[in-house]
Amino acid sequence: MGPQDHGPGCRRPAGAFGSPCRACFVKAFGVTFLGPRARRRGPRAREVDRFSLAAMFTLAGLCLFAGILPRLALELPVAA
Repeated sequence: MGPQDHGPGCRRPAGAFGSPCRACFVKAFGVTFLGPRARRRGPRAREVDRFSLAAMFTLAGLCLFAGILPRLALELPVAA
């Protein structure tokens, strides 16, 4: 056994904790995004106004910008 090899018993806990964790995330995703639609308001649902859509896309763009270029996003408010 080398210095990095801790034996076959070390792999079991990772597998034991990883599978329930994955199952939890799959369940949360399914409930959040694939859950049943609201039956009462479903047929009457319509899109929000353009101002609300513009606000959502602006915030989504800022999140994307901060995720792709975090250093620039953090330095931008300091420079202003």
